[in-house]
Amino acid sequence: MITDIFSTDSLATRSGLARKWEDANRRLVGLELTTKPHGSQFHASTHIYSSRRLRFSSLRVSSHVTTLGAIRDPGIDPYHMIACIKEGDVIVGQDGREAHLETGDFVIVDTSRPFQIDTPSMFVHSVNVLSSRLREIFPQVDGLTAVAISGQTAPAAVLRGVLENMFEHATRISDDASDYIADAVYFSAASTLCTLPAARDMLPDKIESMHRHRIRSHVRANLRNRDLNPEMIARTLDLPVRYLHKLFEDEPVTLMKWVWAERIARCLADLSKPELRNRTIGEIAYSWGFSDPAHFSRLFKRQIGISPSAIRRDCN
Repeated sequence: MITDIFSTDSLATRSGLARKWEDANRRLVGLELTTKPHGSQFHASTHIYSSRRLRFSSLRVSSHVTTLGAIRDPGIDPYHMIACIKEGDVIVGQDGREAHLETGDFVIVDTSRPFQIDTPSMFVHSVNVLSSRLREIFPQVDGLTAVAISGQTAPAAVLRGVLENMFEHATRISDDASDYIADAVYFSAASTLCTLPAARDMLPDKIESMHRHRIRSHVRANLRNRDLNPEMIARTLDLPVRYLHKLFEDEPVTLMKWVWAERIARCLADLSKPELRNRTIGEIAYSWGFSDPAHFSRLFKRQIGISPSAIRRDCN
């Protein structure tokens, strides 16, 4: 688990603290923001914990208004931020909605779109979750940003417990363990969001959403299987093949194009790992379900923009 710490109190100069806070957020989490303190005094600090699939942070900020724009770094995958108010009164606005939050409440925001925070002071625990993954699990999430989520419900209590234990034991959580904890965060967040009245008003077809999630989960667990195809998936999940294709008609890509894209992403990750440099490109491709080296190289360059051998050279 990697940690990053920033505090305006540790700076030698007391001038331009809001600007230095903006710079720290740009550097640490890739967000463009504009911070305007209420009054002449400004204090801010953050403690960020990061692993392969998990990033969470604790931050304290004095009275201010902060406006956040889109993610600045194109290399950062879009993410939603789930925040629990530990202390303070906070107003969060996004997409025309405005949430008035008190101690114990939760809120979720999409950091790829502008939003605003206004508070006399706040202490917040937050966790970042990939937007694409959260939308798979809970498709209606984009209509629930900047909505106050009471911390008094049972699902909110579970989510709060997950977050509090993450912070308490952060330095002792391995990367492997944090991968599983990350999944717990996604599903705990979804269980909390589904209690909102607004979620029930905009609920999509629950059956189709559930089946798409089952399919994606099954595919991710079986990407190494070279026999993975629509017929095998349909047979395993007891779904008609025609229905399986219909579920992906409105998706950005077909089911099998998504499968190959997921495999390419896994190959890219392995090719970028120095500890795997002794494995050949062919061995890595084969391990993720490819059987034709030419097919692998062609798809890889089309999706990533450069060849697998170029990635391997950069890794070395």
